[in-house]
Amino acid sequence: MHDTLVDASISLIRENQHVSGAYIASPSFSTYAYCWLRDGTYIAHAMDLHGEHESARAFFRWVNATIASNCVNYGDCVDAVDTIGRGRAGQSMEQARQSLRARWTLDGKRDDSEWPNYQPDGYGAWLWGLDEHIERTGDLDLWEESREPVEYVVECMSQVWSMPSSDCWEEYPDRVHTSTLACMAGGLERIGRRALDDRALSLANAIKDYILCHGMFDGRLAKFCSHERRADQWPPKRRAHEGPSIGDSVDASLLWAAV
Repeated sequence: MHDTLVDASISLIRENQHVSGAYIASPSFSTYAYCWLRDGTYIAHAMDLHGEHESARAFFRWVNATIASNCVNYGDCVDAVDTIGRGRAGQSMEQARQSLRARWTLDGKRDDSEWPNYQPDGYGAWLWGLDEHIERTGDLDLWEESREPVEYVVECMSQVWSMPSSDCWEEYPDRVHTSTLACMAGGLERIGRRALDDRALSLANAIKDYILCHGMFDGRLAKFCSHERRADQWPPKRRAHEGPSIGDSVDASLLWAAV
C-alpha cells in the first residue's frame, strides 16, 4: 500500500507540473493555480528523495528564470529600505514586499491580486532546497545557473529580514515570525557554505542570534519575535493587544527550525 501511494503521488505531481517547471499548488482549485516557492521547494525535495531529479531540476530552473525576469535589479530593494530612514516607511515597506514575492503564476509572471504575497520564508526554503538538490545530484551546471538569482535573494534578505511579513498561513502581516527567520537563516547558511559566501554566513548567524534574543519564550521558540521579549529579561512583557499568549504560543511552522 505504501509503494502504491508513493507511485500515485509521484504520478500526480508529474502530471500537474507545468511545462515551465512550476509545481501548481492545486490543480483542482482555481484559487491556488499558482506556484509558491515554499510549497514547490518541498515538492521538489520529495521528488529528489524518490529519484525524480529531472522534475526537481525543472522546478529550480523555473525559480531561476522567474527571479531573472522579474527581479533584475536588487537596488530597488536597497532603495526601498533606505527610505525608512527618511520617514517614508509605508512606501518602502511595500516596495520591499514586492522584492520577495511568495507566489507566482505558473509561467513565472507577477500576481497583483489582493492577497498577501510577502512571505520570505519561501526564499529561505528555496535556498535550502537548491543546495539539497545539488548535494544529491552533483548538478554543478545548475549551481552556476543559480548563482545570480541566489546573489539577488541574499542581497534582498540582508535588507528586509527583520521586517514584518505574513506568516506561512498568510496571517499577522505586522509581526516578525520566528519560523520565517528560521527558514531564512537555514537557507542562508546552506547556500553560504556552498558559495563560500562569508556575507551570507554572517547574515545567517545574525538572524539566529536575533531569534535567540527575541524569539524565545520559557526556553523554547515562540511564534513571534518581539523586541519586548528578551532572553535575559523575565518575565517577558506582552503587547496590550496581544492577549495572554498569542505571541508566546507554539506554531506548527516552528518545526522548520529543526531542519
